[in-house]
Amino acid sequence: MQAFLRTVARGVRSLGQLVRRVGSLLASALRDAVQSRSRLVAENVALRTQVTAPKRQIRRAAPDAVDRVLLVGVSRLVPDALKAH
Repeated sequence: MQAFLRTVARGVRSLGQLVRRVGSLLASALRDAVQSRSRLVAENVALRTQVTAPKRQIRRAAPDAVDRVLLVGVSRLVPDALKAH
């Protein structure tokens, strides 16, 4: 319970702000409890779409020949760094 309260209180500068935040959380929980299942599923789909869209936009850089040469050089200088402990 204390961890939950610390999370809720993080970034709060006044008691009024804390009361509003707790009230907002309780109102959200109450709203979720009375919403229909289909509406909750639709909201979940929308939120998942918002989360996955930025992930698709970030592409991983492919190493080129210079990167490979540098990795080989570093691995030869420090061979023990690659061994699992």
